Amino acid sequence: MTTYQGHEGAVYSGSAQIAEVVSWNYTETAGTTDFTNQAATHEIKKVGLKSTSGSVNCFYVDNDTTGQDTLSIGSVVSLVLYPEGNTTGKERVTISAIVTSKAVDSPAGMGAVTKNFSWEAASAPVYSTII
Repeated sequence: MTTYQGHEGAVYSGSAQIAEVVSWNYTETAGTTDFTNQAATHEIKKVGLKSTSGSVNCFYVDNDTTGQDTLSIGSVVSLVLYPEGNTTGKERVTISAIVTSKAVDSPAGMGAVTKNFSWEAASAPVYSTII
């Protein structure tokens, strides 16, 4: 089994790499629909709608015009996530993402200023292999 380290991953907004990414994540979930009837002694569930969401955490960069600056609140962007690296033969996930929040954290002392973006998918993610 192959394992990967975080430094191998990358996040792109469209065709531009987002600068100074510290970490990122995405989560896929499946909702459920309740079909329990009055005679049931246990809940009866069926698979409902799926959803995808995630976040990107970066060191603050004030001039990343093709990366961080494209992630404005309410914008719809094409995020391309590379969990294994962005070279031939590696998996990538492409998501039409709606940016739902942006936060800037400026810690006391010598801590680095960060930007944190959250997003929700506008449609199903697309999985592919880099050719």
